[in-house]
Amino acid sequence: MLPLLYLKTSLLPGLNELEDSEESPEKFVTESDYNFILRKLSSKMGEFDSYPEILEPGMALGDASVEANISENVADIYQDLKDFILSYRIGTVEVMRAALWECRNNFEQYWGQKLVNGLRAVHMLVHGNVNID
Repeated sequence: MLPLLYLKTSLLPGLNELEDSEESPEKFVTESDYNFILRKLSSKMGEFDSYPEILEPGMALGDASVEANISENVADIYQDLKDFILSYRIGTVEVMRAALWECRNNFEQYWGQKLVNGLRAVHMLVHGNVNID
């Protein structure tokens, strides 16, 4: 599902095609909602949740990497997409355009990279030499 999400979000209109609204869309996902999703995902992932995040292209795994969590990446993506969907459902053109702009901007600046990094970690779990049973 992550590759499809990346593809579909990439196909949204570019930021230069959208107008930046002066108002930010309403936020619907509360901190407790976010923490609930994060805890559930973290619990399901268990010891396989953490992975080394490579910050620079060409950086080796042993170089000063930062540890990241698949559960946190997915929770961040969930939060942004849930806010987008609920804002978009309001149905007014201004709110829909602002929500679309913010979703595309957040994808480009923030969670698109988290999605790709998390996908790399999931790929290593599924197709690597890791016994996840």
